[in-house]
Amino acid sequence: MKNLISFKLTGKITITIIVLLIIFHVLALLGVVPSNVVWGGQIIDKATVIKHEILRLLGSFIFLAIILEKMNQNKITKFKKLSNVSFWFIYIYFIITSIAKLALAVTLERFIFIPVTVILSVLLFRLATEK
Repeated sequence: MKNLISFKLTGKITITIIVLLIIFHVLALLGVVPSNVVWGGQIIDKATVIKHEILRLLGSFIFLAIILEKMNQNKITKFKKLSNVSFWFIYIYFIITSIAKLALAVTLERFIFIPVTVILSVLLFRLATEK
């Protein structure tokens, strides 16, 4: 797999996808994206949607920070080992998310976000295996 896509390109693609997901969640938080599109259409209550979107944004920013650490984009080198371990947790999270989305009835999530989470899983696996 290391020969198929470079570490640097994998990192750039992963960062781009995470940033796009952050933008999507901000739009959902602002109400631009309807609540029946996010969270599998299961959450109708506006306050619950806001709470879940804030948690998702926080998680996305943490994922982004860990990816940037792995890509050596920041100057904090103390956390290199932690970021390596964290990558495996993020990878497993996206695998579980992909499987969970298969059960959803919302068409948008099935046809857009399942492929996105699968692609992210593959990219994260590539990044996690880099020394």
